[in-house]
Amino acid sequence: MCLAADLLLADTIVVCKKCEISTIVEGVKMARDYDTVLVRKGTYKEVNILIDKPLVLKGENYPVIDGELKGEIITITSDNVTVDGLFIINGHQLHGRLCGSAGDKK
Repeated sequence: MCLAADLLLADTIVVCKKCEISTIVEGVKMARDYDTVLVRKGTYKEVNILIDKPLVLKGENYPVIDGELKGEIITITSDNVTVDGLFIINGHQLHGRLCGSAGDKK
């Protein structure tokens, strides 16, 4: 029953370059369990996006997260996470696994 109540109370946090919240990292940090972080179209040069709680990270019109080859782009350590509608590019190689290659849709 708690899960159903959490879902009913979930908010949507909007991220865009001209919004109050302009980075994905900031949006994810502000989110509570089961919220949706909606990322508007644009290019976001970010790395080390840690998702450590259940939430939805959703792109609107396929925004780009560009890691600029500076590190791991998204790390997920929680269950019940959905990442959808994003292009993730220029991640780096980590232990033989490419993290965010050009054209990945997640």
